[in-house]
Amino acid sequence: MTNFNVIIEDKKFYDLNPRDCGCQACPPGETIGITVRDYTMIHYVFSGKGKVYVGGKTYSVGPEQIFIIPEGVQNKYVADEEDPWTFIWIVFDGNLSGRFASLPTVMDFKSPFFQDLCDVQNVPTMKKEFLAQKLFKLYIELFKNDSRINYIDAIKNFINNNYIYHDISVKQIAASLNLNRSYVSRIFSKEQGMSIQEYIKRVRLFKAKELLYNGTSVQDTAKLVGYLDQSQFSKAFKNFFKESPIFYKKHSHSSKPENIEE
Repeated sequence: MTNFNVIIEDKKFYDLNPRDCGCQACPPGETIGITVRDYTMIHYVFSGKGKVYVGGKTYSVGPEQIFIIPEGVQNKYVADEEDPWTFIWIVFDGNLSGRFASLPTVMDFKSPFFQDLCDVQNVPTMKKEFLAQKLFKLYIELFKNDSRINYIDAIKNFINNNYIYHDISVKQIAASLNLNRSYVSRIFSKEQGMSIQEYIKRVRLFKAKELLYNGTSVQDTAKLVGYLDQSQFSKAFKNFFKESPIFYKKHSHSSKPENIEE
C-alpha cells in the first residue's frame, strides 16, 4: 500500500464536504493526538492494529475495521508496537457529517469501498467531486436501513463521547441524528424511564467515581466530567451517591465503582 495524502480545495459542499484523504503505513508506536477536530474523520485499517482513544474510552482496532472520530470529541490513536497498522482516512464536514457520531466508534467493514477510495490519487481533475461521490456511497451503506439503527444506543453513544463538555444538550443530540428534539426526548424517556439530562448527569457522576477511584483529584475530576464549578459537582455527587467526592476518594480502595448500567 502506497502512502499518499490528497489535500483538496474547500468548495463547501452542503451535505458532505470532503476536505482531505490519505493513506499511511504507520511506524511502530506512532501516536496521533491528543486533539479535538472541527470535522469528522473516518479511518479504515487495511492491516496491522492499534488503539483509539475517543471521548474517554479506549478501543482496539484491527484489519477490516473502521474507526470514526466525530467533530468536537477529544481523541488520540496509537499504532501497535509490534504490528503497526496501515490505514486510509477521509476527512469531511457538512450538514450530514454530524450523523456519523451516532454510529459506534469502531465497526467491522468488509467492503472494497476503501480500496476503491485509493483511486483518488489517480484522478487528474475533480478530486473533490470524486471524494464527495464516495462519501455519499459510504453514507448510504452505513445508513441505508434506518431500522437497524437503535436510537437509544445512538443517544447513549453520543452522550458517552461528549459528557466532558458542560454545554451538551438535547438539541445537539437530536441534530446529530437528524431527528426532532421532542421526539428524541420522548423515545428516550419512554425507553429508559428518565430524561436525557438525567442520563447525562448519571454518566458524568459514574465517570467521576471511576476517576476518583483511579486517583484523580476532585478538582480535576469535576472538569473532566463537564462541571465548570467544583462545588456544584460536589453537591451533585453527594446528592446522588449519598457521600461527598472527598469521602469517596479516601475510602474508594474498598469498593470498585459500579457500571452505570448495573
